[in-house]
Parts: sequence; C-alpha cells; structure tokens
Amino acid sequence: MAAVGKLLMEAATTYARDRHLRLVLEVLTKDAAAIRLYERLGWQRIGEAVHTFGGKQVDAVCFVAPA
Repeated sequence: MAAVGKLLMEAATTYARDRHLRLVLEVLTKDAAAIRLYERLGWQRIGEAVHTFGGKQVDAVCFVAPA
C-alpha cells in the first residue's frame, strides 16, 4: 500500500510543479504511516493545527511539498 501512496504523492507533486504550484497538506497525527511517507518523500513540517469534529479536538501536522 505504501508504494501506491508514494506513486500518488509523486504524481500530485509533479502535476503541481509543472504548473508552478507548491502543495501544502495537513495530516492527523494519528496517521503515523502517512506522516512517515511525507517525511520520506522530502515534505517539510511547517506547523500544527487542531481540528474540532463533533465537539472533539484532533491534532494535525501541516506539511509543504519539497521545493
């Protein structure tokens, strides 16, 4: 499954780069495998966020695509 995620992220990054765009994303901290993938692909952590769903707070991490 990680190979599919890697291919999707590379396709999205290439698409954005070809259009002179820089991608930013947020991922919930509970999704540790996704965080490891983004870091392995060179995405940089740029901050944190807290989302509120149904009265519950969930932590997230913000990333920006490699330059």
